[in-house]
Amino acid sequence: MLRALFEATAHTNGKAVRSLDSYEKIPAGRHTWTVDVPATVGGDLELQAENPKAGSRLSWTVRCGDKVLKQETETLDSALKANEAFFLKMDVEDFSSGEAEE
Repeated sequence: MLRALFEATAHTNGKAVRSLDSYEKIPAGRHTWTVDVPATVGGDLELQAENPKAGSRLSWTVRCGDKVLKQETETLDSALKANEAFFLKMDVEDFSSGEAEE
């Protein structure tokens, strides 16, 4: 499953002025998305495996224009326990800056 949360960096009373939270179930395999995000919008991206088995792998490359914000690959070493998840995640203060948060 791919989850994308976008929030305007402008806030009123501690809450984002605008936000969008989106989920998409996707089958295993290679996928490519292009998302146009306006300036002053940050958020987070998550890629989560559904019912992964030991040895399952998640990999992604997140770009802003030609710049790579994050490139990551993880392999699940053992079966998940109750209430555990296998996912990749990144947070970005402002997508237009072309820099991911650490």
